[in-house]
Formats: sequence, structure tokens, C-alpha cells
Amino acid sequence: MKFLVVALLIALVACGEVKVLTSATFMDERAVQPMMVKFYAPWCGHCKTLAPLYEELVDVMADKDVLIAEVDCTEDNELCGAFGVQGFPTLMYFEGTANIKYESQRSVEAMSAWLDVMMGPATAESLLSDVQSLPNPINFVLVNPDEHSRTTFEKAATNFKGQFPMHVVEDSRAAAHFGVEATTPTLIAIHEGEQDTVECENSQEVATFMRANSRIVLPQLTPQNFRELATEPGKTLAIFFVDTLESEEDILRCRTLAKEDETEKFNFCFMPADKWGHFAAQYGAEEYPSMVVLDVMKEQFWTCLLEDVPATVAGIASGEIEGTDIPKREE
Repeated sequence: MKFLVVALLIALVACGEVKVLTSATFMDERAVQPMMVKFYAPWCGHCKTLAPLYEELVDVMADKDVLIAEVDCTEDNELCGAFGVQGFPTLMYFEGTANIKYESQRSVEAMSAWLDVMMGPATAESLLSDVQSLPNPINFVLVNPDEHSRTTFEKAATNFKGQFPMHVVEDSRAAAHFGVEATTPTLIAIHEGEQDTVECENSQEVATFMRANSRIVLPQLTPQNFRELATEPGKTLAIFFVDTLESEEDILRCRTLAKEDETEKFNFCFMPADKWGHFAAQYGAEEYPSMVVLDVMKEQFWTCLLEDVPATVAGIASGEIEGTDIPKREE
């Protein structure tokens, strides 16, 4: 009996307690330490499934300097809206001014591993060989570093933790490899095969530079990112359809058109027609490459061939080209 009582007491002590945050307490807690926050609704089935795992996460991270917390969006809708919460549950990591959304598996192992990465340094000391071949579409590399530039880069990079590689290369040959001045601390962005640079002196300028180079111009549209790209406020989804993922020349042409658009009213992306041709056909796109624009809020669409893209996006943005109603799905 005594053993059973002791076991129950241990179990009770080990039970993780998730910190409840409200609009009144959120900023105070954020100022004290990094935190992982679950934005949820009590009626949400996925939230109920996550709840015991999230409590277990408290125990797993007990010896780490991170707060595991939650916000009930039915009680604090304004706070949830401030962070762009559109679905439940939404998990985000907060550190300083950085807000980073968690988009991996909802297991204790995956969440704790991700938090370990988030709580570590944003930048990594790398060898020249590490940056001579960069398979990731977005990379940042600091060359000719000194103490000030390292601190500046690390501070700006905190906002982008876990999103893409961020290297610091001490090797003096790195500057020549990237074709930059051999003595000035320089941050290099390698963005979808193109290179841009900025002197790594001012943290705000570096953060602005990183934001400008951190978004993929033409991501592949998938079921996982469809909601985010299709429902972003002020943006309309523009999908380029190419024959296959190996249609590199067509993808490059589509990327160039996306970069040249000055309306800033579209989320451009692409899909391979060999897998998603049936989706394209619903909107009359049966020849590739072509573009389908979907306004999911107004339930309208537009379709055009590649040579007509500039005129089409300009006409949609100005309201001069009317859309066609999206076909209703048959029950």
C-alpha cells in the first residue's frame, strides 16, 4: 500500500502543467524567457488529441529554459488573431521578437527535438567545403566575420531559426569563392540560385535584408501549404502548371514572371501537371506551362498561357478582367 501511495505521488508530481496565457500575461511571460505556445479551441478534436502529448512535453523540457504554454482562442480571440492563427491547434515558438510556427509532427519526440534546435544558436560555424555546394534554395553565409558581425548576424538570424541554413565561415578563401571584398564582413544570400550581399554592420538592416531574401519566389504548391498560400490576407493564389518537376526551363520561366510582377497581390507557386493535371483541368488548363489564378474568398478563377501572364495579373489586380465562378463540387 505504501509503495502504491508513493507511486501515485510520483506520478502526480511528474504530470506536466501547461502554463495558461492570456492577453494580460502574454507579453510579460514572453519578455522573461523563450516559450512554446499552443493556440487552441476546446471543441477542436485535434487539440484534444494533442493535449496529453503537450502536457508530456512539459516534463521532457523541464530542465530547459523554455515555457510550455497555451492560449484558448475562444477566450482570447484578439490575441490569437494578432499572431495570424487560422486553424487549431497552432503551435508557435517565441524568442525575443521572433515568432516561429511549428509545422512538423505532433509527437513529443518531434516537438522536443525542434525546441532543442530553436533554443540553440541560429547560426552555425561552417567550413568552406560546407558552403561550396548549397542544395537548399535559400542560404545565408557570413564571410570575413569579426565579433561585431557575428553578433549582428546571430541577432537577426533568430527570427529565421530552423527555416534555412545560416553559416559563418572563418576561412579567408570564402570571400573569393563568392566574389566579395576580402576584408569586409559580408552577409551573402544565396536565393534560388541568385546571390545578393549586404555589409554585416547594422542588425536592423541585416534583418530587413534577410526578410527580403527569405521567401521562395515560386514554391511548389502542396496539400500542406495550400491553406497558407490560398488564404493569406491581401493575396490571391496564382498557380503555374508545368509538365513535371524536371521541367526546369519552364519552372525558371515561371519564376522569372513571378519575380517581375509588381502588383504584390499574388502568391505565386507551381504544380507538376503529371500529378495534378486533373486539378488544372477543372479550371480549363490543359496545355502547359499555363497559369490558374484562384480567389478562394470570391470563389472565382482565371486561366491563361504563359505569354499572357503579365497582362492577366495586371488585369486581375486592377479589376479590369472579371473572373469565372469556381465550379461547385457535385455531391
